[in-house]
Amino acid sequence: MEMLEEKLRLLRIYRKFGWKAIDLDGKIPLRRNWSTNPPTTEEVAEALSRTPQLNIGIVCGELSGIISVDIDQPELIGFDAKPAIAKGALAHTTSKGARLVFRSENPEVLKFSRKLIRKWDELTKEEQEKVIGKEEYEKEFGEGKNPVVTLIEILGSGRQFLAPPSTHPEKGIKFEWLTPLPESKDEILEIKDLEHLKE
Repeated sequence: MEMLEEKLRLLRIYRKFGWKAIDLDGKIPLRRNWSTNPPTTEEVAEALSRTPQLNIGIVCGELSGIISVDIDQPELIGFDAKPAIAKGALAHTTSKGARLVFRSENPEVLKFSRKLIRKWDELTKEEQEKVIGKEEYEKEFGEGKNPVVTLIEILGSGRQFLAPPSTHPEKGIKFEWLTPLPESKDEILEIKDLEHLKE
């Protein structure tokens, strides 16, 4: 019951920010057309009340006015989230690194999605040592596969992310906010253009 109350509390905060929430089975959206016609907050709350183990997803891009950046391999790419957080980016845990959330009013930024990857055999031994989940990649490589390591992923329109207090379906890790949630969405760091995003 405690977890349901926490989900409903955060759902209200997400609505206050203007974020479109969806109900997820693990990481999979339960509703068709979620990226163009998401359910209301009330519909998601009802689904969670009926089935408390469901997760919460947040629709990225123009519908919510946000983009998120998944830093899956922070050590490998030498990324430090602290400067972005200090400027007002929101951050929460994931099953690997941190996810940063930014607001934007620029359609070009909100529509932008990109995934930066490297194949396991392209990494040096030193780089492989820094990979989060190294054992899984080594196992796949030992089975004759050449797994792809996602370094960073930017989620814009048509994408969604698993939001706190959801639980990762395979790893059982509960996602938590690393930053306090502000009173207003205006306090979230704004990305004005794609050049700003690169910073």
